[in-house]
Amino acid sequence: MAKQLAQIFPVAGAYVPTKASAYLRPYLNDPSTSWLIGDSVNSVVIDATNFSSLTQRDHYFTYSEYVGYTGPGCMSVETLIPVGDAITFPDISFPISSTSIGSKAIWIRGHVPALNRFKGRVLLDGQLQRSFDLAPDGGAGFSWRETSVDLTDTNEHILSLHMQDTGIRLDKIILGTPNPDPPVGNGPALTDSPYITIHALLYDLAVGVPSTSVGGYDYKTSFDEELLSPGWYNFDVSRTDTPVYADNNYAFVLVPSGTRDENFVIWNTTDYVSPLYMAENEL
Repeated sequence: MAKQLAQIFPVAGAYVPTKASAYLRPYLNDPSTSWLIGDSVNSVVIDATNFSSLTQRDHYFTYSEYVGYTGPGCMSVETLIPVGDAITFPDISFPISSTSIGSKAIWIRGHVPALNRFKGRVLLDGQLQRSFDLAPDGGAGFSWRETSVDLTDTNEHILSLHMQDTGIRLDKIILGTPNPDPPVGNGPALTDSPYITIHALLYDLAVGVPSTSVGGYDYKTSFDEELLSPGWYNFDVSRTDTPVYADNNYAFVLVPSGTRDENFVIWNTTDYVSPLYMAENEL
């Protein structure tokens, strides 16, 4: 499990959660605006949870701890309505730039259930670049799949993956020069991230600690001036699900991705709220 902080809270009776708030103090001593692709096969290695934005539709992306992830977690495509009625699919996006023009390889460490397809599109600034429709893994683990994107300049762009089946899970993305040989195993170590992504979830408790996600997901990033200064940040935990919670104790959980010694976030709490699950409050 990735490093997490959790605020325990009791529920009396039953209610439908809508919003959770946290006072966050970002420290961005080495910020940047994009992942810079150089002239090597494994130039940039991105954890899929360290995205800059999501576009949620009938299907949506949510944070997952499906077995086999390599970083803070992975991102999973889910749906709230019957699959036959869910006709629009989500995008997950990353800001990129490059030191050179030309075709850049995209290796994706992902997983899809046996009856589904690893299907999607590569978009650059919202414009279609590639479509892919690949077979399932044939097993329970993650595996590597390749696609590509064409860059005609060295400016900053938004690279998006538009995933088109339920149950697709994304763990890691590698950008670089074309490479016919897939990465081995978990792949190379992650590149230092230019920004931070904070995931907010609601969990139930087992033996007093957060155990299983009970629905509700939101995120904030330090990209595009969203998480840059100290203050109260509201998380819409009803965005993807609205379960009714009964008498019990639950946890509001924050999971960081993209943090490092130079860039991190402090979660401040006060005396009148329940104690943190972890005493350490640096994300």
